[in-house]
Amino acid sequence: MERFQWKVNVEDTLQPNSFEDLLAWQKAKVLCVAVYKAFEPSSDFGFKDEIQKAALSLMNNISEGFERKSPNEFIGFLHVAKGSCGELRSMLLLSKELHKLPLHTITMMNKLVEEISKLIDAMMLSIQQSNCVWAEVKSLKWEVESLKIKVHTGDWVK
Repeated sequence: MERFQWKVNVEDTLQPNSFEDLLAWQKAKVLCVAVYKAFEPSSDFGFKDEIQKAALSLMNNISEGFERKSPNEFIGFLHVAKGSCGELRSMLLLSKELHKLPLHTITMMNKLVEEISKLIDAMMLSIQQSNCVWAEVKSLKWEVESLKIKVHTGDWVK
C-alpha cells in the first residue's frame, strides 16, 4: 500500500486572502486526497462513502465559511468542520479495528486530523478574541509555530 506524504508549503507568517491560504484548509485537502486514495479500492461502499464524505466535509466547511465574509458565519462553519474532525477520528478508529488500512496509514491520518482540529480551534479563538469585522479578519496575520497560532492584531484592534 502507498505511503502518504504530508507536505504542505506554507510560510511561517501568512495573511489569508483566500481559503487556499489557510493552513487548516491546506492540510484538510491533503487529508481528503489521502482518504479518497486509501479507500478507493475498498468494496465496503457504505464505509468508504461515509469516511470520504467526512473528509470532504472538513475541507469544504473551512472554505465555505471563509467565503461567507462574516466572522460569525465563518466560526459556525469552523464548528461544523471541527465536528467532521471528530467523525473522521471515529471512522479511523473503526478502520483500525476492522483492519481496513495499514496501521501506519491510520496513524498518519489520525495525526493530521488532530493537527487540523487544533488549527481550527486556534482560528475560532483568534476570531472570537479579536472582536473584529470581516474585512479585519482578512488582515489577521497568523504565525504558525508547531500547532500554536499567534495572532498579530496591528492597528485595527478595538
